[in-house]
Amino acid sequence: MIQVPVSSGATAGLGWNPSLKLKHNPRTPPNTTCHGSLSGRFIQQDQDDANTASTSGSFEWTDGYSATEVATFHEDHAAVTIPVMPLSKVKVVTDTVQLNIFEPRYRTMFRLVKRSRSRVFGVALREANGLSSVGVLCELTHYVPVPSRKSIFVSARAIGRFDVQDIVHSKPFVAVRADTLYDDDEPSAPDETAMTEEATWATMVNVRELVGSLTGSLESDNDEAFSLEVRRWSPKAEVRGTVAGSISSHPGMLRACERAGLMGDVNPTPVTSVSRESLHSDDTAIAYVPSEAKMTAEEREARRAEKLSFALARSLDLDDDALLGMMLVTSTSERLRQCASVIEESEKYLRARSAIKQLDLD
Repeated sequence: MIQVPVSSGATAGLGWNPSLKLKHNPRTPPNTTCHGSLSGRFIQQDQDDANTASTSGSFEWTDGYSATEVATFHEDHAAVTIPVMPLSKVKVVTDTVQLNIFEPRYRTMFRLVKRSRSRVFGVALREANGLSSVGVLCELTHYVPVPSRKSIFVSARAIGRFDVQDIVHSKPFVAVRADTLYDDDEPSAPDETAMTEEATWATMVNVRELVGSLTGSLESDNDEAFSLEVRRWSPKAEVRGTVAGSISSHPGMLRACERAGLMGDVNPTPVTSVSRESLHSDDTAIAYVPSEAKMTAEEREARRAEKLSFALARSLDLDDDALLGMMLVTSTSERLRQCASVIEESEKYLRARSAIKQLDLD
């Protein structure tokens, strides 16, 4: 069994924890299939081999990783090798991931990520007895060195999922071989998916109106009551139009960091294209344009419903087990139905509250 010593890069003083092992979803019975490549099994390897891989472990994979284009990570079932950041909370596609990195091993990791062509790394859930083998692919959008604190502030967007196949090494940080993972609805499913998301959206509108009538909140009378990411990937073009601009690197974030005193002596200038010298400089604060912002309308629409389903899951404030379950689903329609089920329960509750309120008024 490969033991993967991991700790949060945002928490000081945590050392290696030898009890943590790479594991698949604990709710999946052994030898049963969840999706194409996930089969509810531990990734096994002799411990001697694991120790050898960790120490000799060779960083030969970094050349291939650094040369991989970001487009590869948008392909389904692409074989990739990536560094992985373990976190204590589940992240899902469409999330923004912000980290303050100060452990030397993770500073090394993010310098590697910054210098790569794709700027993509993995994030996986760190649990008490293991590391989830399904995580999110994150694309670096901000890299801000803070010399006075010997740390790096990074921000990234979760653009997809990965399914771990094997561990490359576990020291000084975890790196894995993985397959990218996207939904694989049947060719006949687009109509079903469209109907499901339209029905789900209608239920959300009902919930919004019920909340507005119960609370008298003006905010609940318009589409801004929905989260930014839900609106960004909405089935309604007019709602998507309420999101100011396209996905961007939000250069204002760097100025906010500077005002908050997080920048030390660094005077960042957000740029959308940088020289090779700046790209390799560990002292340069950079804001990148995410690959999603460069997609054509057709490319964005191809995965819009999938993105919406994850944005909905996040907005429902589900616990980590439920979110991890959503990550394991590989059907957009099924994930939308699961979200709709939760929303419908809220609608029933709100209708009952509304009826009681009306009785009181009468």
